[in-house]
Amino acid sequence: MRTSSELRRIALNALRSKWVMAIIMCIIVSFLGGVNSEGIEFKINFEANHPNFGVYLGDHTIYSSHHGFIPEGLGIIAGGFAVLAIFYAILRFMLGSIAGVGYARFNLDLVNNANPGYESLLRYFPYWKSAICTAVAKALRIFLWTLLFVIPGIVASYSYAMTNYILAETPNISASEAIEISKVLMEGNKWRLFCLHLSFIGWDILCAFTLGIGNLWLVPYKQAAEAAFYMDITTKNYTVF
Repeated sequence: MRTSSELRRIALNALRSKWVMAIIMCIIVSFLGGVNSEGIEFKINFEANHPNFGVYLGDHTIYSSHHGFIPEGLGIIAGGFAVLAIFYAILRFMLGSIAGVGYARFNLDLVNNANPGYESLLRYFPYWKSAICTAVAKALRIFLWTLLFVIPGIVASYSYAMTNYILAETPNISASEAIEISKVLMEGNKWRLFCLHLSFIGWDILCAFTLGIGNLWLVPYKQAAEAAFYMDITTKNYTVF
């Protein structure tokens, strides 16, 4: 099993000479809503010239240095949404679910030095039902676990973190099968993925000083490292070192 530093090195070597494509791909997928955190994220932001440290689980705020611990779901429930906003959110979720699987395939090919292209995003549209159903099932399960407390929600998010990679390799399987396979793969590996995410905190701090522009490079770096993690826990061989 490779360490976080080894996985980051594999990601950097895979991105060598392919940064432009990786950044453009990340921008496209982010616009479609396909780049989401599967686990806990650490972010540093500047508000009114003061640093604000936050801990996030997907789109939910777990802790903010300005507001302390925030009950899950409060931000979602608060306020009403216009019909157009709801339609946009649903459409973005659906497109993001499909694009997320294509982006996982892109990063797997990147780590394998297979010269991935933009067509990766279109490859999984014929399997849109499987991608969307899996995303819905995963989000619902994480949400229900989060209702119990923050920690079970975090654990659940790491249990289901590999579903997009699994669908990228076997798009014909059902949502329940993809989630169950991810749970099996992550047995004993959740802490390793958490440590991999945590190992980027220094880069997150540096990106805060660039007003987020540094994320154009950091997000592809993180995604490639996570793809390398998946390859590692599935005992696949690397072609990039």
